Amino acid sequence: MGGIFSGSYAGWANWWGNIIGGLAPYIVTYISSIYGWFWGLFYVGICAIIGGILWLVSQPDKSFAPEIIPSYIPKRYG
Repeated sequence: MGGIFSGSYAGWANWWGNIIGGLAPYIVTYISSIYGWFWGLFYVGICAIIGGILWLVSQPDKSFAPEIIPSYIPKRYG
């Protein structure tokens, strides 16, 4: 997806994943303390479903910004 910048793309995605993963327990606890545990866990389930749908529609073999980052296929040696 990131073409020649795939390392930067992966690092950026990993950074955001870690930030959200660190904040998730606090967010769920906050929601649960106000609305109850059902809604806190419902929030987690909705986020999991949205993440699954986004994973299904992603196309890792195509650049996410083809006009800026062209598709990059490394040369095969041998």
